[in-house]
Amino acid sequence: MTFSKGWREKELGKQPTNANIKAQWLHSSGAITQEFWKVLSAIQERLVNHVTIVRESETTSSFSALLLQTVTPSLKQLSEKSEAQHKAITSLSKELASIKTEKALSYAAVAAAAAAKPPAPSVPKPKPPPLPSPSDERILVRFDGDVPSLFNAPYSEIVATVNKHLVSLSLPSVLYATKQNDSSIFLVPASAADTQVLDKEWSRWGPTIFPGSRIAPVALHSHLQVNGILFRDVTDMRELKREFELRNPDLGPVTGLPTWVNRPPSEAQAAAISASGRKPKLAGSVYFLLQSRDKVDLALSRGRIVLCSTSPTVARGFPHLRISQCWGCYKYGHTKARCNVKAPSCAVCAKPVGDHSPTTPCSGPVACLNCGGKHRADSYSCPKRKELLVTLAGRMKDLHESLDKSSIHPLPFIQQHAH
Repeated sequence: MTFSKGWREKELGKQPTNANIKAQWLHSSGAITQEFWKVLSAIQERLVNHVTIVRESETTSSFSALLLQTVTPSLKQLSEKSEAQHKAITSLSKELASIKTEKALSYAAVAAAAAAKPPAPSVPKPKPPPLPSPSDERILVRFDGDVPSLFNAPYSEIVATVNKHLVSLSLPSVLYATKQNDSSIFLVPASAADTQVLDKEWSRWGPTIFPGSRIAPVALHSHLQVNGILFRDVTDMRELKREFELRNPDLGPVTGLPTWVNRPPSEAQAAAISASGRKPKLAGSVYFLLQSRDKVDLALSRGRIVLCSTSPTVARGFPHLRISQCWGCYKYGHTKARCNVKAPSCAVCAKPVGDHSPTTPCSGPVACLNCGGKHRADSYSCPKRKELLVTLAGRMKDLHESLDKSSIHPLPFIQQHAH
């Protein structure tokens, strides 16, 4: 960089400012980056300072060298950045051009390519064995207060700790354990006999391993009867079960599918009832099998649950105490699915069906095969049926009183069971 003679004198009378330089370069193609403005500002600052602070010994050559020494690093850095930007823009342009020329794959091609890839091997997560259906083959340990640290340990550690203590007491061991909720855990022994032993000897081993716990009633009398469910509101028992668990989370889960206490009448039955001058039933009761009797007691202490957009009443359910009659032999106490009689009987004449088809009207004398009376075997007026109903009602009443007394939940009202 060289300067003509008298350059300094001219600059003394004409000192450019930042605004002047930027205004001049704003319309120029060279002023494209912020870095370039910085270089110009550095040059201008050096020129201004040199004019302001004049040294007598300084010449045009020495000032030129000093100026180059000042602005060269900025110019070099700007050049490197510009080159890197140029390379990046060139690479991006080539990539865009290749995308434009590349033929797009069809949906079928994409699906075929995905199908050609072998699926990644899935590693199933370990799960505890499924619980047996509510029966006398498991123990439900429930904590009414704080749970011990062992409760939050892995299942294998819980089983190992429990079995170590049981073996030291010469008691049967357990096969596995699984939590019911945040305050309950199931222990599953090898058999019903082992369950009875551990239940009986609970005071010897339970409080030591699980302080502050107790055995909650399991299986027996775990049916909850929900009354007043409109037949039209139930189209799928799976959906009814899901709604029960969703609306009443502290009572779930429900084991199996709910069942009707009395099945809804078919269209033909409803038409026949209407033709006789009576009104067909529009609602009925449903059995829900819960995980323990404690759950049933909790529902009874409230009196109602939430289901089907209503608050139906609840009661203890005793499916095993409902009257049953076989439609094969017409005896009471079992159903056709468990009947051992090979030849079906006639509901009219009480004789084995052999000389006439079950669908053919019987012409023989009417006789009940249960009591010998002159009525059909499936008649509701049969004395035998009435006798069974009285017996079952008495057993239900005794069970209600016994279970209500042993309930840990207060039952402030008299339980009523729909017979």
